[in-house]
Amino acid sequence: MKSGLILLGLFWADIVHLKNQGKIEGIAKREGDKVVIETLTGTMTIPAEQVVDIDFDHVSLLERYYEKARGIEKSLQPIEFLELAVWARESRATRFVRPNLDRAIQLANSTTDAKGIQAIAETGRDKGFEAEMPPLWRRLIALEPDNETARRELGYRRHQNQWLSEEEFQAAQGNVKFEGKWVSPTERDLILKERGWKLDQRKKELDDREATVAQNEKSAKEFLAKAEATLREVERRLAEVTERERRVKEREEDLARYRYCSSCRYYYRGLHLCEGAWSYHRCCDGYFRVHHCKK
Repeated sequence: MKSGLILLGLFWADIVHLKNQGKIEGIAKREGDKVVIETLTGTMTIPAEQVVDIDFDHVSLLERYYEKARGIEKSLQPIEFLELAVWARESRATRFVRPNLDRAIQLANSTTDAKGIQAIAETGRDKGFEAEMPPLWRRLIALEPDNETARRELGYRRHQNQWLSEEEFQAAQGNVKFEGKWVSPTERDLILKERGWKLDQRKKELDDREATVAQNEKSAKEFLAKAEATLREVERRLAEVTERERRVKEREEDLARYRYCSSCRYYYRGLHLCEGAWSYHRCCDGYFRVHHCKK
Protein backbone atom coordinates (compact mmCIF):
# COMPACT_ATOMS: atom_id res chain seq x y z
CA MET A 1 0.00 0.00 0.00
CA LYS A 2 1.33 3.46 -0.89
CA SER A 3 -0.09 6.83 0.11
CA GLY A 4 0.45 10.29 -1.32
CA LEU A 5 -2.55 10.53 -3.63
CA ILE A 6 -3.07 14.28 -3.25
CA LEU A 7 0.54 14.98 -4.32
CA LEU A 8 0.19 13.18 -7.62
CA GLY A 9 -1.05 15.03 -10.69
CA LEU A 10 -1.35 11.91 -12.87
CA PHE A 11 -1.14 8.35 -11.64
CA TRP A 12 -2.19 4.81 -12.49
CA ALA A 13 -4.12 3.05 -9.77
CA ASP A 14 -5.50 -0.40 -9.23
CA ILE A 15 -7.77 0.06 -6.18
CA VAL A 16 -8.83 3.46 -4.85
CA HIS A 17 -9.78 3.33 -1.15
CA LEU A 18 -12.37 5.86 0.05
CA LYS A 19 -13.01 7.45 3.46
CA ASN A 20 -16.40 5.74 3.67
CA GLN A 21 -14.55 2.38 3.56
CA GLY A 22 -15.60 1.82 -0.04
CA LYS A 23 -13.20 1.06 -2.85
CA ILE A 24 -13.13 1.52 -6.62
CA GLU A 25 -11.04 -0.50 -9.04
CA GLY A 26 -9.81 1.26 -12.16
CA ILE A 27 -7.39 3.81 -13.59
CA ALA A 28 -7.46 7.23 -11.91
CA LYS A 29 -5.99 10.68 -12.43
CA ARG A 30 -6.12 13.95 -10.51
CA GLU A 31 -7.86 16.89 -12.14
CA GLY A 32 -7.73 19.86 -9.76
CA ASP A 33 -9.62 19.00 -6.60
CA LYS A 34 -11.25 15.96 -8.19
CA VAL A 35 -10.22 12.43 -9.05
CA VAL A 36 -11.38 10.90 -12.32
CA ILE A 37 -11.54 7.11 -12.27
CA GLU A 38 -11.96 5.02 -15.39
CA THR A 39 -13.63 1.70 -14.57
CA LEU A 40 -14.77 -1.31 -16.52
CA THR A 41 -18.26 0.12 -16.88
CA GLY A 42 -17.45 3.80 -17.41
CA THR A 43 -15.84 6.90 -15.96
CA MET A 44 -16.71 8.48 -12.61
CA THR A 45 -15.57 11.64 -10.83
CA ILE A 46 -15.25 12.03 -7.05
CA PRO A 47 -13.75 14.76 -4.77
CA ALA A 48 -10.07 14.13 -4.01
CA GLU A 49 -10.68 14.68 -0.31
CA GLN A 50 -12.75 11.48 -0.20
CA VAL A 51 -9.77 9.34 -1.26
CA VAL A 52 -7.66 7.75 1.51
CA ASP A 53 -5.17 5.50 -0.22
CA ILE A 54 -4.23 3.71 -3.45
CA ASP A 55 -3.18 0.07 -3.84
CA PHE A 56 -0.58 -0.06 -6.61
CA ASP A 57 0.33 -3.72 -6.16
CA HIS A 58 -2.95 -5.07 -7.53
CA VAL A 59 -3.36 -5.38 -11.30
CA SER A 60 -6.87 -4.21 -12.17
CA LEU A 61 -9.11 -5.88 -14.73
CA LEU A 62 -9.22 -2.62 -16.62
CA GLU A 63 -5.43 -2.68 -17.02
CA ARG A 64 -5.66 -6.30 -18.16
CA TYR A 65 -8.25 -5.31 -20.75
CA TYR A 66 -6.09 -2.51 -22.13
CA GLU A 67 -3.15 -4.86 -22.24
CA LYS A 68 -5.17 -7.40 -24.24
CA ALA A 69 -6.60 -4.67 -26.49
CA ARG A 70 -3.13 -3.28 -27.26
CA GLY A 71 -1.99 -6.76 -28.14
CA ILE A 72 -4.54 -7.14 -30.96
CA GLU A 73 -4.92 -3.48 -31.92
CA LYS A 74 -3.57 -4.03 -35.45
CA SER A 75 -4.84 -7.57 -35.86
CA LEU A 76 -7.02 -8.56 -38.82
CA GLN A 77 -8.16 -11.79 -37.22
CA PRO A 78 -11.87 -11.49 -36.24
CA ILE A 79 -11.57 -14.39 -33.81
CA GLU A 80 -9.23 -12.35 -31.58
CA PHE A 81 -11.72 -9.50 -31.22
CA LEU A 82 -14.54 -12.00 -30.65
CA GLU A 83 -12.55 -13.65 -27.87
CA LEU A 84 -11.84 -10.25 -26.32
CA ALA A 85 -15.56 -9.44 -26.44
CA VAL A 86 -16.27 -12.71 -24.62
CA TRP A 87 -13.59 -11.89 -22.01
CA ALA A 88 -15.01 -8.38 -21.51
CA ARG A 89 -18.52 -9.76 -21.00
CA GLU A 90 -17.34 -12.38 -18.52
CA SER A 91 -15.31 -9.70 -16.67
CA ARG A 92 -18.37 -7.40 -16.61
CA ALA A 93 -16.56 -4.82 -18.69
CA THR A 94 -19.80 -4.18 -20.51
CA ARG A 95 -18.73 -1.05 -22.37
CA PHE A 96 -16.02 -2.98 -24.22
CA VAL A 97 -18.18 -5.87 -25.41
CA ARG A 98 -19.99 -4.25 -28.33
CA PRO A 99 -16.97 -2.45 -29.87
CA ASN A 100 -14.93 -5.67 -30.03
CA LEU A 101 -17.90 -7.67 -31.28
CA ASP A 102 -18.58 -5.13 -34.01
CA ARG A 103 -14.91 -5.18 -34.99
CA ALA A 104 -14.96 -8.97 -35.26
CA ILE A 105 -18.09 -8.90 -37.48
CA GLN A 106 -16.59 -6.11 -39.62
CA LEU A 107 -13.37 -8.02 -40.24
CA ALA A 108 -15.22 -11.27 -40.99
CA ASN A 109 -17.57 -9.55 -43.44
CA SER A 110 -14.67 -7.97 -45.30
CA THR A 111 -13.36 -11.36 -46.43
CA THR A 112 -14.49 -13.94 -48.96
CA ASP A 113 -13.42 -16.87 -46.79
CA ALA A 114 -16.74 -18.69 -46.38
CA LYS A 115 -15.32 -21.27 -43.97
CA GLY A 116 -13.74 -18.56 -41.84
CA ILE A 117 -16.96 -16.56 -41.76
CA GLN A 118 -18.95 -19.64 -40.77
CA ALA A 119 -16.44 -20.47 -38.02
CA ILE A 120 -16.73 -16.96 -36.55
CA ALA A 121 -20.55 -17.04 -36.80
CA GLU A 122 -20.79 -20.44 -35.12
CA THR A 123 -18.36 -19.42 -32.38
CA GLY A 124 -20.27 -16.19 -31.75
CA ARG A 125 -23.52 -18.13 -31.60
CA ASP A 126 -22.10 -20.69 -29.20
CA LYS A 127 -20.63 -17.95 -26.98
CA GLY A 128 -24.00 -16.27 -26.48
CA PHE A 129 -23.95 -13.71 -29.30
CA GLU A 130 -26.57 -15.42 -31.44
CA ALA A 131 -28.59 -12.20 -31.91
CA GLU A 132 -25.54 -10.39 -33.35
CA MET A 133 -24.59 -13.06 -35.93
CA PRO A 134 -27.22 -12.53 -38.72
CA PRO A 135 -24.89 -10.18 -40.72
CA LEU A 136 -22.34 -12.99 -40.94
CA TRP A 137 -24.96 -15.58 -41.92
CA ARG A 138 -26.22 -13.26 -44.67
CA ARG A 139 -22.65 -12.71 -45.88
CA LEU A 140 -22.15 -16.48 -45.91
CA ILE A 141 -25.32 -16.95 -48.00
CA ALA A 142 -24.08 -14.33 -50.43
CA LEU A 143 -20.92 -16.41 -50.87
CA GLU A 144 -22.60 -19.84 -50.67
CA PRO A 145 -26.33 -19.54 -51.47
CA ASP A 146 -26.96 -23.19 -50.63
CA ASN A 147 -25.20 -23.16 -47.24
CA GLU A 148 -27.61 -25.11 -45.06
CA THR A 149 -26.28 -23.89 -41.71
CA ALA A 150 -26.59 -20.21 -42.65
CA ARG A 151 -30.01 -20.75 -44.19
CA ARG A 152 -31.40 -22.50 -41.13
CA GLU A 153 -29.85 -19.94 -38.76
CA LEU A 154 -31.75 -17.21 -40.61
CA GLY A 155 -34.99 -19.19 -40.47
CA TYR A 156 -35.07 -20.56 -44.04
CA ARG A 157 -36.74 -23.88 -44.82
CA ARG A 158 -36.16 -26.37 -47.60
CA HIS A 159 -39.20 -26.80 -49.84
CA GLN A 160 -39.17 -28.52 -53.21
CA ASN A 161 -35.40 -28.08 -53.60
CA GLN A 162 -35.67 -24.38 -52.77
CA TRP A 163 -34.75 -22.35 -49.74
CA LEU A 164 -37.73 -20.31 -48.60
CA SER A 165 -38.05 -17.75 -45.85
CA GLU A 166 -40.54 -18.50 -43.11
CA GLU A 167 -43.13 -16.28 -44.79
CA GLU A 168 -42.56 -17.89 -48.18
CA PHE A 169 -42.66 -21.39 -46.69
CA GLN A 170 -45.90 -20.78 -44.81
CA ALA A 171 -47.46 -19.18 -47.87
CA ALA A 172 -46.47 -22.25 -49.91
CA GLN A 173 -48.24 -24.38 -47.30
CA GLY A 174 -51.34 -22.24 -47.71
CA ASN A 175 -51.05 -20.84 -44.21
CA VAL A 176 -51.76 -17.30 -43.09
CA LYS A 177 -50.33 -15.27 -40.24
CA PHE A 178 -52.89 -14.76 -37.54
CA GLU A 179 -52.07 -12.94 -34.31
CA GLY A 180 -48.36 -13.67 -34.60
CA LYS A 181 -48.77 -17.36 -35.48
CA TRP A 182 -48.99 -19.28 -38.72
CA VAL A 183 -52.26 -21.18 -39.06
CA SER A 184 -54.36 -22.61 -41.85
CA PRO A 185 -57.29 -20.51 -43.12
CA THR A 186 -59.65 -23.18 -41.77
CA GLU A 187 -58.11 -22.97 -38.32
CA ARG A 188 -58.26 -19.20 -38.43
CA ASP A 189 -61.93 -19.29 -39.46
CA LEU A 190 -62.70 -21.75 -36.67
CA ILE A 191 -61.00 -19.49 -34.15
CA LEU A 192 -62.93 -16.49 -35.41
CA LYS A 193 -66.18 -18.48 -35.46
CA GLU A 194 -65.64 -19.66 -31.89
CA ARG A 195 -64.88 -16.12 -30.80
CA GLY A 196 -68.02 -14.92 -32.59
CA TRP A 197 -70.07 -17.54 -30.78
CA LYS A 198 -68.55 -16.54 -27.44
CA LEU A 199 -69.25 -12.90 -28.23
CA ASP A 200 -72.86 -13.76 -29.05
CA GLN A 201 -73.14 -15.65 -25.77
CA ARG A 202 -71.63 -12.77 -23.93
CA LYS A 203 -74.00 -10.35 -25.66
CA LYS A 204 -76.98 -12.52 -24.72
CA GLU A 205 -75.82 -12.62 -21.11
CA LEU A 206 -75.48 -8.85 -21.11
CA ASP A 207 -78.91 -8.44 -22.71
CA ASP A 208 -80.43 -10.69 -20.04
CA ARG A 209 -78.71 -8.75 -17.31
CA GLU A 210 -79.88 -5.46 -18.79
CA ALA A 211 -83.46 -6.79 -18.98
CA THR A 212 -83.27 -7.93 -15.35
CA VAL A 213 -81.91 -4.58 -14.28
CA ALA A 214 -84.63 -2.76 -16.24
CA GLN A 215 -87.33 -4.94 -14.63
CA ASN A 216 -85.86 -4.34 -11.19
CA GLU A 217 -85.75 -0.61 -11.86
CA LYS A 218 -89.40 -0.67 -12.97
CA SER A 219 -90.44 -2.65 -9.88
CA ALA A 220 -88.48 -0.29 -7.67
CA LYS A 221 -90.15 2.74 -9.26
CA GLU A 222 -93.60 1.18 -8.81
CA PHE A 223 -92.85 0.31 -5.20
CA LEU A 224 -91.53 3.80 -4.58
CA ALA A 225 -94.63 5.35 -6.15
CA LYS A 226 -96.89 3.19 -3.93
CA ALA A 227 -94.80 4.01 -0.89
CA GLU A 228 -95.02 7.73 -1.62
CA ALA A 229 -98.80 7.46 -2.14
CA THR A 230 -99.14 5.57 1.13
CA LEU A 231 -97.03 8.18 2.89
CA ARG A 232 -99.19 10.96 1.53
CA GLU A 233 -102.34 9.11 2.70
CA VAL A 234 -100.85 8.58 6.15
CA GLU A 235 -99.88 12.24 6.35
CA ARG A 236 -103.41 13.26 5.27
CA ARG A 237 -105.05 11.01 7.86
CA LEU A 238 -102.60 12.15 10.50
CA ALA A 239 -103.51 15.73 9.72
CA GLU A 240 -107.20 14.90 10.04
CA VAL A 241 -106.68 13.15 13.36
CA THR A 242 -104.61 16.04 14.62
CA GLU A 243 -107.36 18.48 13.63
CA ARG A 244 -110.01 16.37 15.30
CA GLU A 245 -107.92 16.12 18.45
CA ARG A 246 -107.53 19.90 18.42
CA ARG A 247 -111.28 20.37 18.17
CA VAL A 248 -111.94 17.87 20.95
CA LYS A 249 -109.45 19.65 23.16
CA GLU A 250 -111.11 22.97 22.44
CA ARG A 251 -114.50 21.50 23.35
CA GLU A 252 -113.04 19.96 26.51
CA GLU A 253 -111.54 23.27 27.47
CA ASP A 254 -114.87 24.99 26.73
CA LEU A 255 -116.80 22.44 28.78
CA ALA A 256 -114.35 22.86 31.64
CA ARG A 257 -115.63 26.39 32.08
CA TYR A 258 -119.18 25.13 32.86
CA ARG A 259 -120.55 24.25 36.35
CA TYR A 260 -123.22 21.75 37.19
CA CYS A 261 -126.15 22.76 39.33
CA SER A 262 -127.47 19.78 41.27
CA SER A 263 -130.66 21.65 42.16
CA CYS A 264 -131.82 22.36 38.67
CA ARG A 265 -129.54 19.82 37.00
CA TYR A 266 -128.28 22.38 34.59
CA TYR A 267 -124.78 23.30 33.39
CA TYR A 268 -124.07 26.95 33.63
CA ARG A 269 -121.33 29.51 33.16
CA GLY A 270 -120.89 32.64 35.27
CA LEU A 271 -123.65 33.68 37.67
CA HIS A 272 -126.38 31.10 37.92
CA LEU A 273 -129.68 31.95 39.53
CA CYS A 274 -131.30 28.69 40.46
CA GLU A 275 -134.85 28.80 41.74
CA GLY A 276 -134.15 25.77 43.87
CA ALA A 277 -131.15 27.31 45.57
CA TRP A 278 -131.99 31.02 45.47
CA SER A 279 -135.07 32.95 46.67
CA TYR A 280 -136.13 36.51 46.71
CA HIS A 281 -136.41 38.11 50.17
CA ARG A 282 -138.51 41.18 50.30
CA CYS A 283 -137.12 42.28 53.58
CA CYS A 284 -133.69 42.31 52.19
CA ASP A 285 -134.78 43.16 48.65
CA GLY A 286 -132.51 40.59 47.00
CA TYR A 287 -131.88 36.99 46.00
CA PHE A 288 -130.23 34.87 48.56
CA ARG A 289 -129.75 31.24 49.29
CA VAL A 290 -132.30 29.45 51.40
CA HIS A 291 -132.32 30.35 55.11
CA HIS A 292 -130.62 33.65 54.38
CA CYS A 293 -132.96 35.76 56.38
CA LYS A 294 -134.51 34.73 59.74
CA LYS A 295 -137.31 37.32 59.69
